[in-house]
Amino acid sequence: VNYGEKEVSPTFAITNLGSESVSISSVNFGTEYFTTTLANGDELKPASSKQFTITAQASLAAESTDLSDNMTVTFSDGTAATFPVSAVALGSDIHYFGFERDATGEVPSGFTGINADGTASLKISFWTFPNNGGLLSFFVLNDSECYNSLKEPHGSQSLMTRCNSNGAFDDWLVSPLYTATDKSKLEFDARTWESVNSVMPAKGPKVNVYVSETSATDRSTFKQVGTTTELGLFNPAEGWTHLTYDLSAYAGKKVYVAIQSVATESLGGFYDNVEFKHFGKGLKGDINGDGVLNTTDVTALIAHLLGLGSYSNSLCDVNGDGRVNNSDVTALINLVLAQ
Repeated sequence: VNYGEKEVSPTFAITNLGSESVSISSVNFGTEYFTTTLANGDELKPASSKQFTITAQASLAAESTDLSDNMTVTFSDGTAATFPVSAVALGSDIHYFGFERDATGEVPSGFTGINADGTASLKISFWTFPNNGGLLSFFVLNDSECYNSLKEPHGSQSLMTRCNSNGAFDDWLVSPLYTATDKSKLEFDARTWESVNSVMPAKGPKVNVYVSETSATDRSTFKQVGTTTELGLFNPAEGWTHLTYDLSAYAGKKVYVAIQSVATESLGGFYDNVEFKHFGKGLKGDINGDGVLNTTDVTALIAHLLGLGSYSNSLCDVNGDGRVNNSDVTALINLVLAQ
């Protein structure tokens, strides 16, 4: 869970295997870090289930912290059940993106997508994500939109890059502006679309990472970091490929970090769990990460507060009080006006 943010769990279910109806008398946690949608008075009839989720509220610790607790559910018949719960609250210098709350068929919130080949993606029959067959770069995909094809390590959404009608693509995903440190790293998981079980499979895409100190959109300003990785055919038994890039050479500099997925003979690739480790904030108040401080950042911050957008709380906490609320909007407006 990112610094100061909340994360909702997958859906769980509690089942009454008895012959009598019971209701929930109380639900308790030992700490303030967790809440649940289970509520007092919820009824469980015989052989029925009640679905629920658990929300973890990350602590505002400077360093990553393990949050452990127990959820105790007491029932009307006097019985009780205790469930262990845990989460990892990430430190303020770690920015993790699992894309679970991002709109599908689009570039994830806070990032810049570049369709460098300039061609439309080849439409995928029977897949139901928005903009299927459109001018796409990296876009968010939900497992339910692709017949559960992702086989991803965590959650139900990931990023995809898709070929054009010639089996080629050159797509870029560019980060918000961050300040690198002497410990900065980029890590993410990747896999090719086709697997070892595919019939006459195409090749996997090549993956590169680039850094620019000046622009999120001008590809000529980016310099490659590390070496090129060509993804092999996906092996479900081995899982996704985890990639790590050392960015400590840019310590003290404000940078945009780009992941490139490129191929001349491939159907596409999947990407997830993008994590910028040990990066500071970029330009203060630059909520949307475009390197410019203006009214569009105010709009982005308001959207975040209303739940209409998803940006890092470490960026949205403009006044630095450890909370994101209306006072940050006021502080941001003052920053814009002071330029």
